[in-house]
Amino acid sequence: MKKIVLTGGGTAGHVIPNLALIPYLGGNEIHYIGSGGMEKKLTGRTGVIYHEIPCVKLVRKLSFSTFAVPFKLMKCVSEAKKVLREIKPDVIFSKGGYVSLPVSLAKPKKVPLILHESDCTPWLANRLSGGKCDVMFTSFDCIKSKKAECTGSPIRRELYCGDKYAAARECGFSGKRKVLLAFGGSLGARSICEAVRENAAALCRKYDVILVTGAGNARKSGIPGFVEKEFLPDIGNYFALADIVVSRGGSNSLFELMALRKPTLCIPLPKGISRGDQLDNAAYFSKKGCIEVLPDGEYLSDNLLSAVESVEQNQKSLCTNMQKLKNVDGTRQIARRILAAANGEPFICEPRPRNL
Repeated sequence: MKKIVLTGGGTAGHVIPNLALIPYLGGNEIHYIGSGGMEKKLTGRTGVIYHEIPCVKLVRKLSFSTFAVPFKLMKCVSEAKKVLREIKPDVIFSKGGYVSLPVSLAKPKKVPLILHESDCTPWLANRLSGGKCDVMFTSFDCIKSKKAECTGSPIRRELYCGDKYAAARECGFSGKRKVLLAFGGSLGARSICEAVRENAAALCRKYDVILVTGAGNARKSGIPGFVEKEFLPDIGNYFALADIVVSRGGSNSLFELMALRKPTLCIPLPKGISRGDQLDNAAYFSKKGCIEVLPDGEYLSDNLLSAVESVEQNQKSLCTNMQKLKNVDGTRQIARRILAAANGEPFICEPRPRNL
């Protein structure tokens, strides 16, 4: 039995891929190092051994508080070293986010460190950890580095076995109309919620609509065929039910939708609200003809209905282009390489096949 350390956090996008890997690492002792944030909650039912360390958020904009970050980070690294000495891991896998940086910097010299980068351009934590890692797996094939190897994204296996009839019953849908699933429940997604609500009556003339609003934001609607939910505990069921999806441009979400072959209208977060990574992710898949993109902004509501109808009209070609993608679901490959590293096999970066 090997000891495997997983780390990553700050947002769900840095935690959920780790959760996707856990079922493929069975028979080993799995530890998760994170903060007291969402990663602690999300890993609570997985059976992993959780270790909490203090973490400091990395500040991009120069301010007075910026000068304290290096000193706080040194303390976090010291705490991470203590935990790693206690665990004595055989391998460390980091999904990124500010939570992972102290663990990566505290890595014992002979312990392999594997990073995974979800976006087209590396986040700050992975850039700072890059010198310590043995290999950086990537979701996209556009990161140029001797250590980079494109594998695709870790994807939860439960997404492939959803029960669409269970989701239809929960929503009270007849199953006779196409279903539009719109995610408006993440950072900066208020505009999606407002646009879907403003177009709800028009959309429901043709579709049954599910709007995911995020905690505390769901409203009761008097429009037949329009349902709002704060979150989806059985998300695989709803993905199975959906014929068209409206989504932000987060890498994990887009790779899940590509793996499931779901016609998608992507509304990426604008630069300023984010670092621009969602725009890059959306542009990548749009260029390959796999999704359609609608800019967020003052005309979002005006253009939403026609954009959804365009996705429906082009769904056949969108799905055909999705099938041409390589390195979408990297779960098994990444897990295999983690286990190999834990067993002392040397790192040899495999050839980097490019997506078609």
